[in-house]
Amino acid sequence: FVQVDDTKDVFVCKESEIEAPFTGGRVSPTVQLSKYEFQNPSWYLGRSVVNRVNKILDNSILGFKELAGCKIYLMPHQLNTIMRCNQEKHCRYMLADEVGMGKTIEASAVLKLFLLNNSNKKVLIIVPDGLKEQWRVELFLKFDIAQGKDANGNNVSLESFSEFINVNDDKAYDFVVVDEVHRLLSDGDYSKFHTISRKADNILLLSATPLQRRTSDYLNLLRLLDPYKYDDYSDESFEALVELQSKIITQIMGVIDDVDDLQDEINDNEDGDVRQDR
Repeated sequence: FVQVDDTKDVFVCKESEIEAPFTGGRVSPTVQLSKYEFQNPSWYLGRSVVNRVNKILDNSILGFKELAGCKIYLMPHQLNTIMRCNQEKHCRYMLADEVGMGKTIEASAVLKLFLLNNSNKKVLIIVPDGLKEQWRVELFLKFDIAQGKDANGNNVSLESFSEFINVNDDKAYDFVVVDEVHRLLSDGDYSKFHTISRKADNILLLSATPLQRRTSDYLNLLRLLDPYKYDDYSDESFEALVELQSKIITQIMGVIDDVDDLQDEINDNEDGDVRQDR
C-alpha cells in the first residue's frame, strides 16, 4: 500500500514497481530515529564506522580532509612532504625522491590544497614532452584539476618543455611546478625559467636525478629556488661555502660516532654492574 503525501490517497501496487532512490528520501533522519526505524543492530556497525571517520577528518591536520576526497592513497613520507610544503607562507621546495616514490602525487596534492585555499591565481606546470599526458590525466582524474579556470577563478596552464618556448616570461605566476628540473640546468631555457622564478611566489621543483659534483649546477638550482639569496653568489664563493659545509658535516658525523661509542660503553658497564649485583 502506498499513500500519496499531497492527497493522502492510498493505492495498491507491486513492490517491483516501486522505485526508491537511496539518496532521494524526503523523510528527515531525525524523524526516522525518533520512530526507532534504525533500531536494527545490524546497522550499528556501518553507522559507527561513518561516525568515527567523520570525527577523524574533522580533527585532522589542515588540508587532509580535502586530500581524503581525492582518488589517491598517500604513503607516510608523501603526507609529511605535502604538509611540509603547505606549512610555509610561500612554498619554494624541491622534491628529490627516487623514481617511483610518487613525486607527481606529492606535487599534485600540494597544488590541490593551494587551489582550494586561493582564488584568481595563475598556475604554470612545466613537464617533459613524454609526461604531459600522464600529468594531465592524473591531475584531472585523481585531483579534479583541469587546465583553464576552476570554480575559484584560478587559471592552470600545463606546458611541455617544447611548448615552454612560447611561454611569456614577462607574466607573473603565483605557483610554478617543474618536473625533471635538472634538464633546465644545461639548456637555453634556464635563463627564461630563472626570470619566471624571480616573479613567482611559489616554486615546486621535481627531480629524481641527483646533481653531479659540479657546484655550478648546484648553485643554478638554488638560484631557481631562492634567486634573491643565491643570485649574488659567484661560483668561487659558493664553491668555498660548499667545501666548508662538507668539513662541518664530516666533523659532526665524527662527533655522532663518538657519542654512539660512548653510549655503547655506558650500556656495557651498566649490564656488568647488574650481573655483579645478582
